[in-house]
Amino acid sequence: MFRRLKKWIKSPQIAKTSIRCIVRSSDGQNILSQFETTSTKPLLQILREQQVDISSYCGGMCSCGTCMIKIVDGQSLTTPIQNREIAVLGFSKKDTHRLACQMRFQGTGTVTIELDNLYS
Repeated sequence: MFRRLKKWIKSPQIAKTSIRCIVRSSDGQNILSQFETTSTKPLLQILREQQVDISSYCGGMCSCGTCMIKIVDGQSLTTPIQNREIAVLGFSKKDTHRLACQMRFQGTGTVTIELDNLYS
């Protein structure tokens, strides 16, 4: 028990998150949603809570790539991209795109994203 307690004390504490998110359409002209969140849930879940319809055939399991989003501004306020996500996205898109099912927010600031995979 004491080993677990020592390990927990030494583990890095998660910093507070306060993000203002602007969701735009793929052409960048229409703002679909704006919200503020302190959640550390995956972006896919946050978008669905905000009533933004985004497709995800695999249900957030990082296997289909249909929840791909483009990060226009605020890349530094997202968690680092993992190898499995790069495999689904493709190496050429790893700097500008993310999977909403894998991306989480961290830090404080504003993130602007574009969606092109909305339900029609």
